[in-house]
Amino acid sequence: MLRLQIAAYAVVFVLWLVPIPNPVKLLAVTFHEFSHALAGMLTGASVFGFAIAPGGSGVTLGVGGSRLVILLAGHIGSCLWGVWLYYVSVHWRPLACVIALELVLVSSAMFGWLNGFTQVFGFVTILVLTLVAMAPDPVRLFFVQLVGSACCLYAPFEVLGSIVSSGGAPNVMDVRTTSDIAQLAEVTGIPTLLTGLSVFAVQAAVLVWLVRYTCRKGARNAFSMERAKHKYAKQIWQDIHPQEQRLKLIPRRRPRRPRTSHH
Repeated sequence: MLRLQIAAYAVVFVLWLVPIPNPVKLLAVTFHEFSHALAGMLTGASVFGFAIAPGGSGVTLGVGGSRLVILLAGHIGSCLWGVWLYYVSVHWRPLACVIALELVLVSSAMFGWLNGFTQVFGFVTILVLTLVAMAPDPVRLFFVQLVGSACCLYAPFEVLGSIVSSGGAPNVMDVRTTSDIAQLAEVTGIPTLLTGLSVFAVQAAVLVWLVRYTCRKGARNAFSMERAKHKYAKQIWQDIHPQEQRLKLIPRRRPRRPRTSHH
């Protein structure tokens, strides 16, 4: 489990640095914007939908609601999606995890995919998830944890980008976007650096907890599966060789030694 998570984090890190559109990064952005839309709906906003761009930017459009809650929901929501994916990856069957991930992506379309790129990406991703559902269990498990890693690492990567770069994000649908960290600093009055470092510290603690939890739970599940497999194999052996089972059940008696009499 530890090797699997390290591999997932490494793949996400490499794909995040590649300056071309990649599905892992864009899927994390989709969950990020989906969280904004959910928070807007829960705080009474009229949500028009969300859109993502090939470069990895995203925007959620709506009117009303609590701006602070909506802004916080982006990073918190994407992190919670990642935690949820890691949780189900060690509690559910891999096929059920992939199907649940696909259903969540389909449900995000109810808010509205506002531009053509988001629509094409969404439908292609649904098709890819359908193909992953037909793959072997190790492939399914790795894909689910790969998406979970991307969702968890989204906030730290954006925080580092906001601290290092002072420029805004690229436009999405002719809407000039800025990072959530900069907008949170504007709403709360807390400096951008302090806001970013606070979010980064929380996310780092969550990642450490996730690694420990999933490795411990995964090891227990693997042990349980091996123990069940051993019991199953032992039962098959006893069914094929009933005489072995009978001999084991009947205690063997030691031959009596002849008594010697001493005169």
